[in-house]
Amino acid sequence: QIYAQRQIASTFKPILYATALEQGIMPCTYLDNDPLILSDFDNWQPQNYDRSTGGNYSMAAALAKSMNIPTINLFLQVPFVELDSLWKKLGFSQTLVNKPSTALGTPNASIYELAVAYSAFSNGGYHIEPQSIVSIKTADGTAIYRNKLLKPQETDRVIHENTAQLM
Repeated sequence: QIYAQRQIASTFKPILYATALEQGIMPCTYLDNDPLILSDFDNWQPQNYDRSTGGNYSMAAALAKSMNIPTINLFLQVPFVELDSLWKKLGFSQTLVNKPSTALGTPNASIYELAVAYSAFSNGGYHIEPQSIVSIKTADGTAIYRNKLLKPQETDRVIHENTAQLM
């Protein structure tokens, strides 16, 4: 099936942060919020939405506040090959580009892909196939159809259970 693709903006950040958790970086790890100039990328200067700079933010706080500068710093710490691997395991079809702007959501994805990917956070780290009909009942409540939802198998795990809980 083909779904409309759009830049996913800050909805990408949890994927980066989950990758960091998978790499053993703890939620209480502090990330720098000082101004950045990335000379390897045309002197790009990422900004926070509120233009704030300075100080350090825990990984948890930086994600909760959707801060850009700490997120770029995290992107520079996480092996891109691991981020790309999780991106694919979560079910995204587009190719990631190894540029810091990726951390701020320049990749394209569909709402469907994003919903499936985010479901791993609430399903204990398992990739699932969406099910839209659980059961059909008659007016008196008799079930005439029940979808036999299968419990995900170990091979369907895309992130550790602890990462899913932390996210």
